[in-house]
Amino acid sequence: MKKILVVFVALLIGIQLSCIPVNADSPIANEISIFIQEYSLVEPTWVNANVHSFERLYNIDDDLIGYLYRIYQNNVQQGYIIYLFEMGITEAKFTGVDKAIDIYGKVYYVVPSGFFSKKQLQENYDILVYNATIQTDLTGTGWGQDVTLIRYNPDGSELNYESVEDYFYINTSHVPNLSANVNSYYISMVSKVWIENVPSYLGQLVGMANVCAPTAGAMFIAYYDNELWNNLSTLEGGWWWQYFPLLHEDDEDLVNELVLQLSGYFRTCINMNGDLTDPTNCVGSSAEEVAFGLKNYLDDHNHSSYTGIKATMGVDYDDYTALIALGNPSVVQLAASSSYGSHSVIGIGFYSAYMSPSGLIIYDDQTHGEVWISYSIATYYEFLYYYG
Repeated sequence: MKKILVVFVALLIGIQLSCIPVNADSPIANEISIFIQEYSLVEPTWVNANVHSFERLYNIDDDLIGYLYRIYQNNVQQGYIIYLFEMGITEAKFTGVDKAIDIYGKVYYVVPSGFFSKKQLQENYDILVYNATIQTDLTGTGWGQDVTLIRYNPDGSELNYESVEDYFYINTSHVPNLSANVNSYYISMVSKVWIENVPSYLGQLVGMANVCAPTAGAMFIAYYDNELWNNLSTLEGGWWWQYFPLLHEDDEDLVNELVLQLSGYFRTCINMNGDLTDPTNCVGSSAEEVAFGLKNYLDDHNHSSYTGIKATMGVDYDDYTALIALGNPSVVQLAASSSYGSHSVIGIGFYSAYMSPSGLIIYDDQTHGEVWISYSIATYYEFLYYYG
């Protein structure tokens, strides 16, 4: 494990919050300290926890963009906090070891939960630049855009989007009510609300490049199949009473098949019959492709009354929380907060506190377990909506 000597010396001197690369009484140190104190009220793993060590984070241009602070409780790492200079606290995890800990040299940050070494950065440079460009091109105005049509050139190599903007206010009676699955903590001025029974799937087990969107889509579809309709897939050989596992490794083959199926609906790869490990072929899915893919998937599985909606609700966080309160997860597309391009996850809940920033609880395809992200980096929310 890297930096053994540094960690050993830190343990000897009893390193505390003052070890972070700012003065202990600085605004950053104060913000980190408050964040730990407030969320320890709803996260038992952070009770009496402290900052143990830190990691410098760099962007694709080798600029220092912030720090990863490792949180320890009783000499055991319990997650981390990421602080970006331009955005403040952007991400946190409340259990486990971060994936940056075994990287030698500079750590390049990919939101969320993803970290590159210099070698990995060089290997993925072209696709990272491409994703950053796509994210810029697809940034929309307003919110509540419903994509009704996407056409592809015959060879599938270039995409031409045609969409109709349908501006609407979120009507919670037009989404399923699965609120029995919702759980919460409300302690003083700190709260945590989350949906039980949302599956957690890992994109890297599929053997495909840039598979975050169809993996998030697989968690989304599996949840509604298990909890509401029972007939959203025929992968198990029948239409009714199927059950998708809550963890990817419980039935890898079944989950991988679902991810692969959604990759086709989401146009994740230019050529689905080609090399699915090639990042120049499997270039990921835009917010438009995810929304349109969800609509087509529901149509093909006899649920045409519901459609997949792409809503730019980042300016209205209350809409997302209202959907969560009714037991509806959301495929969430994140902004290029560290210049790496967009990334898709599934939103399963939200946090709020008196002094710390509010955020979304997500499952990411990089790791099991809840991850907290700032709502400021969520650009699109895709969810089920009934027009009837």
